[in-house]
Amino acid sequence: MVNCWNEKLDVIVIENKPSEFNKLAKRVNKMAVKLGLPLIYGLENTNGYSGWDSRCK
Repeated sequence: MVNCWNEKLDVIVIENKPSEFNKLAKRVNKMAVKLGLPLIYGLENTNGYSGWDSRCK
């Protein structure tokens, strides 16, 4: 987790499986409330599909 100045706030490691996603969301939400910050998620496409953005317009 980083803030808008790219300062590291926390590191969260989970397994990449649906059963872990709730754990991630709860921890991120808790930290955001504690710090009084809005949540913005950045997701990375790990499937390696080139041209994905152009197909999704």
